[in-house]
Amino acid sequence: MQELLAKAENTDIEEERIYGDRQGDELPDGLNTSKKRLAKIREAKKVLEEKARKEAEAKAKELEAHRKEETESGRKRPGRPPKKVDASVRPDARINMTDFDSRIQKDAKGYLQGYNAQAVATEDQVIVACDVVNEANDYHQLSPMLDQAQENLSQLESPAHTVLADARILQ
Repeated sequence: MQELLAKAENTDIEEERIYGDRQGDELPDGLNTSKKRLAKIREAKKVLEEKARKEAEAKAKELEAHRKEETESGRKRPGRPPKKVDASVRPDARINMTDFDSRIQKDAKGYLQGYNAQAVATEDQVIVACDVVNEANDYHQLSPMLDQAQENLSQLESPAHTVLADARILQ
């Protein structure tokens, strides 16, 4: 017991030497003053505004394509027409202050801030392609991953012929 207590005491002394009086719950250096926090908030606001602008541009292109299709065909497309373009930042928009690229991802236990990892492996569990994305849904990931795997396997004489996936079926 004395040996364990001595070891714990030595660990405490060493950690005190390395970390000083820091507890580990301090704000990161980039957010530890009000000026730095304000600058970070302004930077985050710009990121959100840029994202809203890009989404509005994409929506405007979609709306224009919708109008063009209706004009050329002479009839209305079925379903609701696309909503009007709005480039403003939604009031409930959120962003991670320390990692602007990460997104809120839903998992079996709830939500977490992070990324969505993708991998393509052979039957023998050899990884032939991988990527990390910030989209929570896997739906748009299959084609890019297959393209990456095909490129990585292009040197083989017998490339993959069968694909199994959990999010989308290829025909």
